[in-house]
Amino acid sequence: MLLFKSFKELSDENIGLENIFETKNEFFAHTHNQKQQETLHEHLHEVKKYFNIITDVNQLESIIDKLISKISFEDIQIGNHIKLLFFHSIVFHDFGKINPNFQVERMQNNFFESDNTVKIGYEHSYLSAYLFLTYHFKRVFENDSSSEQKSILWYYSFIFSIPILKHHSAYISKDYNFEESKINTIYKFHEIVEFDIIKDFSNNFFKNENRLIEYFQEFIQNKTFDFFPLFALLKLNYSLLTASDYYATSQYMNDLKFSTEEDFGLITNDLKQRIFNHFETNEKTSYNGELTRNCKKYLNTNIADLQEKSNANLNILRQKLGAEVLLGIEKHSSDKVFYIEAPTGGGKTNMSMIAIYKMLKLFPEINKVFYVFPFTTLITQTDKAIKETLGLTNIEVTQVHSKSGFQTKTNDNNEVAKYGNDLKNQIDNLFVNYPFTLLTHIKFFDILKSNKKDTNYLLHRLANSIVIIDELQTYNPSEWDKIKYYISNYAKLFNIRFVIMSATLPKIGNIAIGDEEIINFQPLIKFAQEDYLCNPNFANRVSIKTDLLDKKIELHDLADILIEKSKEYAENRSDEYKGSIHTIIEFIFKKSASEFYDILKEKNDFFDDIFVLSGTILEPRRKYIIEYLKDKQNKKRKILLISTQVVEAGVDIDMDLGFKNQSLIDSDEQLAGRINRNINKENCEMWLFKHDKAKSIYGKDLRYEVTQNFSNEFVFDILSKKDFKLLYEKVFEKIEMNNKSAYKENFNDYKHLFEKLNFEQIHREFKLIDSENASIFIPMDIDIFCYGNENNFSKSELDFILEHKCFSNDNNDRISGDKIWEIYASLIQNKDLNFTLKNIQIKILNGIMSKFVFSIFMRKANDLKKYCKYNKETGDFVNYNFFKFEKEYIGEGKIYDFHSGINEELLAKELKQPFEFI
Repeated sequence: MLLFKSFKELSDENIGLENIFETKNEFFAHTHNQKQQETLHEHLHEVKKYFNIITDVNQLESIIDKLISKISFEDIQIGNHIKLLFFHSIVFHDFGKINPNFQVERMQNNFFESDNTVKIGYEHSYLSAYLFLTYHFKRVFENDSSSEQKSILWYYSFIFSIPILKHHSAYISKDYNFEESKINTIYKFHEIVEFDIIKDFSNNFFKNENRLIEYFQEFIQNKTFDFFPLFALLKLNYSLLTASDYYATSQYMNDLKFSTEEDFGLITNDLKQRIFNHFETNEKTSYNGELTRNCKKYLNTNIADLQEKSNANLNILRQKLGAEVLLGIEKHSSDKVFYIEAPTGGGKTNMSMIAIYKMLKLFPEINKVFYVFPFTTLITQTDKAIKETLGLTNIEVTQVHSKSGFQTKTNDNNEVAKYGNDLKNQIDNLFVNYPFTLLTHIKFFDILKSNKKDTNYLLHRLANSIVIIDELQTYNPSEWDKIKYYISNYAKLFNIRFVIMSATLPKIGNIAIGDEEIINFQPLIKFAQEDYLCNPNFANRVSIKTDLLDKKIELHDLADILIEKSKEYAENRSDEYKGSIHTIIEFIFKKSASEFYDILKEKNDFFDDIFVLSGTILEPRRKYIIEYLKDKQNKKRKILLISTQVVEAGVDIDMDLGFKNQSLIDSDEQLAGRINRNINKENCEMWLFKHDKAKSIYGKDLRYEVTQNFSNEFVFDILSKKDFKLLYEKVFEKIEMNNKSAYKENFNDYKHLFEKLNFEQIHREFKLIDSENASIFIPMDIDIFCYGNENNFSKSELDFILEHKCFSNDNNDRISGDKIWEIYASLIQNKDLNFTLKNIQIKILNGIMSKFVFSIFMRKANDLKKYCKYNKETGDFVNYNFFKFEKEYIGEGKIYDFHSGINEELLAKELKQPFEFI
């Protein structure tokens, strides 16, 4: 890699440019009603200061140099100038505030008068980009580069004006338009910045931008040039510019300062040492300390000696898996992407923490960890696990998802101190300034690809990090090639170590996408399928039964079979729970689950409890059911859980017997993972059956398409032998066939978007979920306590509820949904409240409101219009991001019931149409 000038060297060489406004104190950057105006020079100085701090603490300069080296054609002169462009985007970003209209309109600066001849209004970003470009047009022209080099640098100058132009926009996009009618009216501002620029000279470049683009395309035609590093470099520049600007402005407006590693939420050396010590000595997870001390012993244990089913052998197998992770990371320390393919019950979460422990030991530059999940239930479970295993606290771990509230690092009852702390906490939430972050896959991949400013704030934080991606199989296969593309590129360019985990792991590294520079996806469990997935302690945990797959089964017949098999299991079990059973049955659609529930109630002479769990059940009810099932006091009861697919990956329950409407093979295996989780029971079975067709949900999923030709015997082989590569090889063939097709939009079409730097389409055409969700708010009363000592609300949420008197009774043990909604609606409508404080309150309320909300696809929300609050004249929902159910439709026997969710049968009768909720 070429060695470019450092940012410090570039700053020293350009100190005159940086200090242009040092004596021009008449130009304001910000104003405050309680302090002196901030001059433009002061603001530019602070932005540069924060750029340097953020770059230094996150160790970004080497990342930036690597990206530049990829687009500099191995030319040191071109590379140095690209780095100068990167740096000057920070320096120039607010030069345009010299616009007198900006000073008059936005700064109320009496020193200036409005100038109607300036055809950009009070806009300042446009003028900043214009001054940046004209400065570099001349600078490149006057340097000793070849004409070829100059044309390339002029092209790059245009490209690097984008972050400046868009630093106050909600999105980054390449849609600038330097019209001659506009730029002729702002040419005069060169005098203020003292640039010796000739109008015709600079205007000529704006007129000939397309020729520069064409020249660049011709220049790279016979060369190896990858546009992804340019895309990533611009996104990183936009991330650093907007973040630095935000921090600097917050310092002036709110006296907030960020300077240390702790301030920016990084893993410090002290924290690393605490993690190491806790991991090695934690009594609750003493097996990890034992593993670090005796790793070789477990590696040398012969797998053939661990075939007998026993708890002792199971624990040794888990330790052996952990030992393979430790050894694999050390042995393949130069690799960036790793697989952990481990059976259900093998302890994937603990293995991910073993990987973190080892990587923090080996790679001193790592300073952040991100966990990426498809389900919020996995986030909350893992949050608890990593705190216990690694000895972390609430100020070191944060959750980022739709149900997470406002997290605080500092608490103070003093009003003045609380105000300052709230503002600081708001920035920590905005920039996710925490060493460990647990977030959804949607949010994570948006950071990698999105053109949205508020999402792109976080891009710079991904550098030099560990990223754990769990349950990869939940992503649609149509996006697997893009997932590989992003992971491969960000791993090698941003120095990210990825760990991809699943029990049914699709080896996406094997998908052919025409990479110019192939990155290795390294398995850490070398013979996962042969040694572990097929081991009786894992593979014989649940017997897969396909006897019911020959034809569609009626629900009455299915109910008889389920009761019969449950009775048989309960009578024949020989452990301490003889006579009891926990049975689960999973349907594709809630309608079938509800019908089955009605049938079971009529037939039932066996089960003590019957629960229903679906996507329309509120979180407190879901949590109650899960905690009830986990309570040892209920192990001797006979319980049936009727569910939709919401109980798959992410729900920590241990059932004895399972029945499942066949859908995707991955999905079938996920339900098997909820049965006999602790591998300490005999005769546990999962019966697959056919009732609802999965096509309406999975019709576009390539796995569904390829399995239509699979026989029942072939499906049985995959599930019983845990040989999922038999499925994925067929899926990969389909992906690669589509990518070679000239008649379908495919990965090659997507890759061409990078050549055009089409940020909007790059984001829009990679979707992990192809449908928007709607949040339905149910204004009912909810208990503070869920089950036992489990709370439905966090302490900070309860503090907010107490402050705003949201209790529904004198005992203060129930929260009123109506009162929560009233506060939220009034807050949204409040135009006078400070913008930042309003956002903080909304964030806190979002966490509280998530307890009253279920999510459905946006297209389904229209079916509920009759029952939600909406404007009857326009037909628009009055939603403020939520659709509020009217209270008259809530209760037992009504459209919505707390215990069973949406009543599809009643809904179908009233609206005279069928429904498919999940």
